[in-house]
Amino acid sequence: MNTFRRIESLYRENGYKTHYAEKKHNRILLLYPNIKKSKIYGVHMDSDYGLVNVGCMELFRGEPSLLFRDCCYDDFDFIISKIKKVDEDTTIELNVPYAEPCLRPHLLFENQEDVANSFLKNNGYSES
Repeated sequence: MNTFRRIESLYRENGYKTHYAEKKHNRILLLYPNIKKSKIYGVHMDSDYGLVNVGCMELFRGEPSLLFRDCCYDDFDFIISKIKKVDEDTTIELNVPYAEPCLRPHLLFENQEDVANSFLKNNGYSES
């Protein structure tokens, strides 16, 4: 089982909704708690380079965008630690009053499913 599928299984077991998708040499996994108004995390890998990027879905110029905040190698435990670090960093940012709103993690997605599906479709990914 590849790393992405292991991460997907772990988060699903913990009640998260997940979307795994691919396009050409790219793989992406979106995951979020299965409740309204919460962060959507993204794990992305371009197999040409072998590095994994970890980020959080945020509003950027009015559009939901996956802004990458950290990268690492294709290692299950290391990726999980990076996801936790992104969660800590973006939570801290929300408490900084002078942070630019467009760069804050968007915690007010009314329908995470629509946001995730729209992001994948608009970026040319197909779910598998």
